[in-house]
Order: sequence, then structure tokens, then C-alpha cells
Amino acid sequence: MTKSSDPQSVSREPLGAAVTTQLRSMIIHGRLKPGQKINESDLAGSLQVSRTPLREALKTLQEEGLILMELHRRTYVTEITVEQTAEVFEALAALERLCCEISARRMTEAQRSELRALHERMYAFHRERDRARYFELNDQIHRAIVEGSANRRLIDFHAKLISSATRARFAAIHSAGRWDASVAEHQAILAAIEARSADRAGRLLESHVHETGQLICAVLRQNQRRAP
Repeated sequence: MTKSSDPQSVSREPLGAAVTTQLRSMIIHGRLKPGQKINESDLAGSLQVSRTPLREALKTLQEEGLILMELHRRTYVTEITVEQTAEVFEALAALERLCCEISARRMTEAQRSELRALHERMYAFHRERDRARYFELNDQIHRAIVEGSANRRLIDFHAKLISSATRARFAAIHSAGRWDASVAEHQAILAAIEARSADRAGRLLESHVHETGQLICAVLRQNQRRAP
């Protein structure tokens, strides 16, 4: 593969993981839109990769619910539906609560310090009203809390859910009221984790994810009513 300064090109090893990361970002941020057909030849050319790593990436993203590959037919970006979003956030709220409870008890001091640093950076982006960077830190924080559980099965299960939730969560951040509320909720969650209050931290995170999911589903329903 030839290296390129084009931001759409992928030039880091391993190829499969790099292509997966690039495509996931394109879907989450709307560069590849819900329902859009994927032309593998064109996409491989734009990313400057062969079809093999692209196919690997598409299979991974299908497992994450972002892509649907129909046998001998077409490949396309999945739609964001109310029903699927509700299911994802219901599962995610329960899973992140469990992980948060474990993490509050199990995280090392170094991990707690890193979590605090991530929150401080996220708060700064909120003050600057930098939604894109805030969103990136928000995602890192949720992953850090889950990884703090040090439970590989929970971490792997979370990884299969989070992409669909992240794509939907990106829409929720555009609600100013929810954005401000989310920051306040994160402050309370962090305080509970630092205090090693496992039950409280878990309940707060579950409520936080639930509220985000409820808002996203409400927005999706509203958009459905507006559709011709």
C-alpha cells in the first residue's frame, strides 16, 4: 500500500485494524450515511488498500451492527432505528453499571488519576464548546471505566455494543441541554469512583446512559414523524 497525505488513506499496520478504525469513524461521524451502499472497489481505492483488509474491516463492523453484508447482493451502512437504539442502550446501561461497580473497587490509583485527567480535558472542551473533541473524550472515558474492570469478557462484549451506541450518542451531544446535563452527571460519576463508592457509581452511570438513550430515541421518533 502506498502512503498518502490524504486523511482518507490508511497507512498504519496492521491493515485490518487500521481500516476498521477508519471506516468506523466515517460511519459514526456521518461521512458514510445510514442506508448508503458500500462499493468495495471504490472504497478500497479511496483508502488505498486492497480488498482483503477492507473485507476484514467490513466483517468486524457487521458484528458491531454498523454494516450489513447481504450474501451475493449488496453491502450497506445500517439505519439507526428507534427499536435497535433502545435495545442497545438498555444493554449498554446494564453492562456499564456492572463494569463501573467493579472498576470503582478494582481500579489502581494510576487508573483513577488517568480517569480524572480525561475528565478534566473533557470539561475544557465543554467550556470551549468544542463538540467534536468533547465527544472523543467522552467515548474514551466510557471505555476507560469499562476497561478498569479488568474483566476481558465484559470488555469484549462492551466493544461489540459501543460502536452502535457511539453513532447514536453523537447525535445526542447536539442537544445543548443534554450536553450540560451530561457533564454534571460525569462529575458525579467520577466523584463516586474516586470515593470507591461502587453502588453509587454504578447507579449513576446506568442512569446517565439510560437518559442519553431516552433522548436519542425521542429524537429518532421525532425525525420519523417529520419524514415524508
